[in-house]
Amino acid sequence: MPNQTDVHDTCCVALELSQSAWVCGLSPPEGGKICIQKIAAGDVRALLSFLDAQHVRAEREAGRSLSVVVCYEAGYDGFWLARLLIGRGIRTVVFDPVASSCRVAVGWQKPIASTPKV
Repeated sequence: MPNQTDVHDTCCVALELSQSAWVCGLSPPEGGKICIQKIAAGDVRALLSFLDAQHVRAEREAGRSLSVVVCYEAGYDGFWLARLLIGRGIRTVVFDPVASSCRVAVGWQKPIASTPKV
């Protein structure tokens, strides 16, 4: 089981990854204003810029240091992106779309078939 995160000091980021666009949503702690931005798929520079800018804004509004946790469903861009984010020190959780639980990116396992083979 992955380590639990205290969301009191955490900005939670959800990504929706498709082949044409990425939708990024950052929710600061304690009910701060959620920021959503659509960027071109694969535009890592734009994603990191969004994360940095919103992280700084959230810390300024909270008046304290905050961490960032990014989560998204495994898929087309799943694991190369996870390696990149983890390499930059950003905690990253990749959800297995078939399993009922999530796996930390480095601990992901092969999906279980959703229907029995006939």
